[in-house]
Amino acid sequence: LTVSYTSSSGAKASLDVPVSVTTPFPLKSSLFNPSIWEQGTFDEQTRTLVTGQYGFGGWQYAEGLDLSAYQRIIVELGNDNLSQVSFRLFDKNNYWSDPAMYDFGSSRKVVVDLQNMKDSKGNVISSEHLYIVGFWSLGFKPIVIENITIE
Repeated sequence: LTVSYTSSSGAKASLDVPVSVTTPFPLKSSLFNPSIWEQGTFDEQTRTLVTGQYGFGGWQYAEGLDLSAYQRIIVELGNDNLSQVSFRLFDKNNYWSDPAMYDFGSSRKVVVDLQNMKDSKGNVISSEHLYIVGFWSLGFKPIVIENITIE
């Protein structure tokens, strides 16, 4: 990031500031929406999401998130899956569109191949513009988000 300044007398100065984004999936209460669908809660300290019935919590990107330079997302839970949790990625800015869905089942880990995502009808989901990403569940049970890694 470059910050530039021009004084009223015309003197110019600039400063290069290094910026690094550690993850597009911050587990911060101010950036994580537990109520994308139905009323949910998120505890930043314990990284625990509780969705409402058939609820969804996660991240929304108004301009779309471009993950096309990455190969995979690895999502790990810190507890057993008690409410049929799935990790979902939407390439349309509409919660009611058909996302790529990755069910945890009895596992605590899912791996999303970003170059080969498909919706339930077999249509390609583009990693170039993801608008909604997060967790769906039957609701009312804790979902501990252990780790989300992009590679």
